[in-house]
Amino acid sequence: MKSPIMWTSVILFILLTAGVIWRFARIFRAISAGKKTSEPLFSTALLGTFLKKKSMRSCEAFFQKIIAGTLHTVLVLALLMMLIETAVFTAGFIFPITLSAFYTIIADITLYTSIAAVLAALGFMIRRASGMVKRFYTLNTRQRNDAYFILFLEMASAITYIIAYFSPSEWHLVHYCMMMIFAMYITFSKHLHIITALPFMVSNTRSEVFDIAPIKAVSQGLDLLEGKDVEMPATRMGALEPKDFSRRQILSAFACTQCGRCDDICPVATVNADFSPLQIMAQLRKSALNGTALYPENITQEQIYSCIGCGGCAVSCPIGINPMDIILQIRRYATLEDGNIPPEYTSAAQCTIRTGQPFLTKN
Repeated sequence: MKSPIMWTSVILFILLTAGVIWRFARIFRAISAGKKTSEPLFSTALLGTFLKKKSMRSCEAFFQKIIAGTLHTVLVLALLMMLIETAVFTAGFIFPITLSAFYTIIADITLYTSIAAVLAALGFMIRRASGMVKRFYTLNTRQRNDAYFILFLEMASAITYIIAYFSPSEWHLVHYCMMMIFAMYITFSKHLHIITALPFMVSNTRSEVFDIAPIKAVSQGLDLLEGKDVEMPATRMGALEPKDFSRRQILSAFACTQCGRCDDICPVATVNADFSPLQIMAQLRKSALNGTALYPENITQEQIYSCIGCGGCAVSCPIGINPMDIILQIRRYATLEDGNIPPEYTSAAQCTIRTGQPFLTKN
C-alpha cells in the first residue's frame, strides 16, 4: 500500500510539471514572436565563437567579486547536478541495468553538491542580512524577498535530496516536487536568467557596443521627407511592440539578471529617478509575455528621449545585453512614425540644419 506522502507527491508533481511546461511554452512563444533575422538564433558556429572568445570574458566578469562568484557557482553546480540526477533516475526505470552503476556515481556527486548548496545559500543569507552587501539594500522589498525566497527554494530542494538519499524512495518524489516548485517560481522571478542567460550569451552576435543594425526604412523615410518618390516598406520603422524586435533582442530581456550595473553606470539614471535601463528591459520582458505595446503606455516619451546614447549600459552588462539598442529602436518609432518629438529636439535639429551645430543662439 502506497503511503499518503507518495500519492500526494505524485499528484502534486503531475500538476506542477504541467504548470512548468505551460509557463516555459508561453515564454518560448513570446520569444518566437520576434522578427527572424538573417543569422540563426543558435548554431554550432555561434557556440564555437562563444567558447573561443567570449567564455573567458564572461568568467572574468562573473568572478570580479570572488566570494559572490564562488557562492553562485556552487549553487548553479548543485542545481545542475540535481537536474542530471533527476534525468538519470527517470531514465533508470527504462534502462535499469545499464544505468544503475552510473546512477550511483551521479547520486553521490549530487549529495556532496547538495550539502555545499545548503552551506552556500546560508552564506548568502548571512551576507545579505548582516549588511555586507550594500547594494542589496538599494532594492525594493519585493526584490529583496525574491532574493531570499529563491535561496530558500534551492535549500529546500537540496535538503529534500539529502533526505531522499538516506531514506525510502518516496522522498525522491518530495524532492522532485520541490524541484518543480523551484522551476515554476523562476518563471515569475528575475532568476529566470539561470536558464536563459547562457543561451543568450551563446546566440549574441554583437561585437561592438554601437553595432546597431541599420534600418532601410529610415533612409527611405528621410528620402520621403525630402520629397523624393520612394515606396515605403510595409515594416514598421523602429519598434512599438515586442514583436518589432528580433528574437535575439527579446531573448535578451528574458536573460537579464537585473544586477543593476546598467543603472549604476548610466549618467542619466544617476540624476533622473524615472529613467532606468534595467526597467526598460524588465518592461520588454513583461510586454512580450502579455502581448502589450511598449510605447507610450509602458515606456514613456521622457524615458526614450532621456537616453544620451553613451553605451555605458551595454559595456557594463556582464552577459552582453544592450539596453541602449532597445531604447533607440523605440525612439526611432516615436520619431519617424509617431512624429512625437520633444520641442527641444526639434529646435536642435532645425538649428543644426541652419548653422551646422545643435546649440541655439540668439541670432
